[in-house]
Amino acid sequence: MIKQITHEQIREGAAYHEAGHAVIATTCGWSVNHEGVEIDDRAYTGLEVRRFQYRTSDQIHVNLAGWLSEYKFHGLGGLRENKELQNMLEMIRTPASADEDDIGSDDFLTFEALLKDHPNALDEELIAKYRKYQNDVMDELDEPVIWNAIETLAALLLEKGKVECDEANELIEVILDAYRKRLPI
Repeated sequence: MIKQITHEQIREGAAYHEAGHAVIATTCGWSVNHEGVEIDDRAYTGLEVRRFQYRTSDQIHVNLAGWLSEYKFHGLGGLRENKELQNMLEMIRTPASADEDDIGSDDFLTFEALLKDHPNALDEELIAKYRKYQNDVMDELDEPVIWNAIETLAALLLEKGKVECDEANELIEVILDAYRKRLPI
């Protein structure tokens, strides 16, 4: 028997997903842009790079943070089977085979970035690199201050549906600054 997922469970997952993107982006030196963070009309986080140099590794961390935050919250999704990752690589290499929902997805964008940096890598090597990034992001999410920031932003998203950029950036920065200064949150 397949368990039905309620609208509220989907909304909670989206809140953690988008909060994960926003918080990990902040740790990479990015910020939430004018689009803010939203879970009701669309599950989306507008982000911008604040530092002078764009780094592919930061993009990959931000991409993976969504699904992995959701997975850490409720244990669903997040960890992909190797076959799923192999299929994603096939879609990127033969765009005509790509499903419209997959193009632009976090995993699709992650593999595009990996292929850009490692154009001659074998699929097994790319999947190994993906797994290494996945483990790194899970370690980040296990940091109490990071997870606290994600939970706080997710709660605000569940309450409001959308958090404007200034409010999101300030909330995340206050929590992360308290950690950096070792102050009680």
